[in-house]
Amino acid sequence: MDEHHFDDATDDRVRGELSELLPNQVYEVERQPFLGLMSGLTNYTMADEFRVKQALDIAVATGDLLAVGKDGKTRRRKGTSIKSSDILIAPPQRPIFFVPQLKKSSSEN
Repeated sequence: MDEHHFDDATDDRVRGELSELLPNQVYEVERQPFLGLMSGLTNYTMADEFRVKQALDIAVATGDLLAVGKDGKTRRRKGTSIKSSDILIAPPQRPIFFVPQLKKSSSEN
């Protein structure tokens, strides 16, 4: 893949795009090749492979996303270790986030 050289403003914009796009792209398909993810992202962002791997780093490190080698046995411990031939696996049980309902104050009743 072509490597892009970004200034700080562009780099920040690309990171923002990735933070919006990656959760949907990764968890939409339970099992997908890393290169498949990359080819899908090229339609939406200028992010290169290195930036995508960086963006996946925490999810892989915490186990929210599995990255396994094509042999199916080798597990990556961080996003930056992902190889082009790796398979990304979204665990069937995904974290659920919710915002607790705020109690109404007596003035709202």
